[in-house]
Amino acid sequence: SGNARVFSTGTRLFTGSAEEPVIQRWIPLEDGSLAPGDRMSLATFGLSAVPYGHNFLGPTQAYLYEGAIDTAIVWDPTTLTITGEIDLAPLRDELDLPPVLDPGVLRDDGRLFALVQQYDFATGAVFRGVKVAVFDTTTDTLEAVISDPRCVGGFTQLRVGDDGTIYAMGDNYLVLHWFDETLPPTCVVRIPPAAAHFDPDWFLDLNAVTGHPSTGLVVADGAFYTQ
Repeated sequence: SGNARVFSTGTRLFTGSAEEPVIQRWIPLEDGSLAPGDRMSLATFGLSAVPYGHNFLGPTQAYLYEGAIDTAIVWDPTTLTITGEIDLAPLRDELDLPPVLDPGVLRDDGRLFALVQQYDFATGAVFRGVKVAVFDTTTDTLEAVISDPRCVGGFTQLRVGDDGTIYAMGDNYLVLHWFDETLPPTCVVRIPPAAAHFDPDWFLDLNAVTGHPSTGLVVADGAFYTQ
C-alpha cells in the first residue's frame, strides 16, 4: 500500500514500504504474477519507512541512503541481510540541513557518485551549490564530498557519458529561481573521467541555450537533452 519504492536489478525485484521500514523480495511465477518472498527490516535504525535513494552495486552489495540519520545502509540483496553502515554526517554543512541522496552512478573505478540535496522550503534554507558524495564501493566508505558553487540544486539525477564523465545539473530545485533572482541560471557542471573533483574550466549555461530555466537531463550519443 501507499508510496512504495521499487528496486530492481533487472533479474531481481524488491519493494520498500513507505508505511514500515521493510524491504520485500518478490518472486516471479510462471503465470507472470509475483509472489512475496523474504523480508528485511530496517527497524533497528529507528526508521519508519524505506528511503528512496538506493543503488545496487553487485549481487551481494547495495546501498540505501537515509540522511535523517546520517547513514547509508549497506545490505546484501542475495541474503537480505544488513552488512554494514556508512557515516553520512560529513555531508552536512553550516546550515545543518539533513542530506537527501538520489540514486547515484557507478564508475568503472569502483567509485559511486551520488547527488546530495539539502533544502528546507519552509525556512528558505538551501545549500547554494551542487554537492556530490563520492563513495569507495570496495571499502564501503565515504571517500570525499565535493561541491561546485556555479549551479544550485537539484532534483535531477547525475548522468554519466560514454567516456566516464559525470554531469551534474543544477536546476535550482525546479522552482527556486522564480522567487530568488540571486540564484545562478540552471546549468550543468562535470566531473572528468577518473577524477573526483569538478572541472573548473567547463560550464554549460542552459538558460543561455534554451532561453528558459530547465530541469531533467539525459546524456545520449554525445548530446544533451533537457526540458
